Amino acid sequence: MPKTATEVQKKEDGIESEISGNGIERNDRLTEVPRDILSFILSFVSFRDAIKSRILSRRWKSICPFMLKNLDFNPHSVLGIDKRRWLSNRVSSEDLCKFVRGVDQFVELYKHEKNSILPEAFRIHVLSLRLKTLILHDCYCLQKIEIYSASLTTFEYTGQSKRLSFLHVPLLEKVHIKFLVGYKNHTRYMFNALAKDLPQLQILSVVLTKNELPVPRRITTFSYLKQLELFVLASPDYNLLSLTSLINAAPLLQKFNLSLHNWRSEDTGSEEQYSEHAHLQLKEVEVHGFCGTSNQMELAIYLLNNAVSLDRMTLTTQRRSYRGDRKWTSTSFYWIEWENKKEHAYDLLLKQRVNSRTNLVFL
Repeated sequence: MPKTATEVQKKEDGIESEISGNGIERNDRLTEVPRDILSFILSFVSFRDAIKSRILSRRWKSICPFMLKNLDFNPHSVLGIDKRRWLSNRVSSEDLCKFVRGVDQFVELYKHEKNSILPEAFRIHVLSLRLKTLILHDCYCLQKIEIYSASLTTFEYTGQSKRLSFLHVPLLEKVHIKFLVGYKNHTRYMFNALAKDLPQLQILSVVLTKNELPVPRRITTFSYLKQLELFVLASPDYNLLSLTSLINAAPLLQKFNLSLHNWRSEDTGSEEQYSEHAHLQLKEVEVHGFCGTSNQMELAIYLLNNAVSLDRMTLTTQRRSYRGDRKWTSTSFYWIEWENKKEHAYDLLLKQRVNSRTNLVFL
């Protein structure tokens, strides 16, 4: 028997109905609730309960969970873990990984606007000896970060927190910092308080923009720093000799990596002269984004003149960026003007070596 237009429309809308024994059609009023109202109702229940409610009606199954307006991701809603168990720290590392993966997968699938609300202060106090690496990326709205972890060895931070506080991190040796928003106390902290908070630091990686530049002349000494990685975003003619203040503040520095990235800025840095300083331990220097500009040549000459134990200096046009979690990206760069003068620049720098055994490499 052919269906009426009303029956077809009901089927398309997903409205369920059934025919009673006396032939009278009986509608399920619950399924006739408009989609917007249904989504509004579901927004008041937990994500877990909202998913369960979809079994009440075939039509409800078509209500995409992404329409929910308020999502509370917690161990109970995602994994069904009892709150008391969570607060008593009786959650396994495997469950923690499942929780993180579950939230990440949902956020990745969600194609609409996302609003994430984080607390103003992030505090991590870990007594366990298992936490070795802590990575915080793009954590907006955080005003303060406190870390207490006796086992932490590696810390990476990308964000706009106004204050970093290392309360107890006796084994922390490797740090990467990139501030997304410039504050005056960022500069003060990076070049003064950081060395005091982390006297045992051995590897430091920082991103310097116009907000952190120029580097102050006086910097607290990094007594045990062995490797320094700088990612500098500045104008092409910026006075790179100001970076030597950081090198001077690390008497045990063995490896210096510099990645240069052009950034539109009217600030070209200070024109003042920088005094010579012997670097007794520096063995290896790498400069990425090198194309033979006068300020780059000045820095290379300074290092060749003062690094008395330098084994190798590598200068490459390839630009390198750090993406976090030990992941790098490189971009090839070709400049015809540099290719034409590369041989002359090589001969000039070769004559500046204070250590005749220094291997000079152009890539």
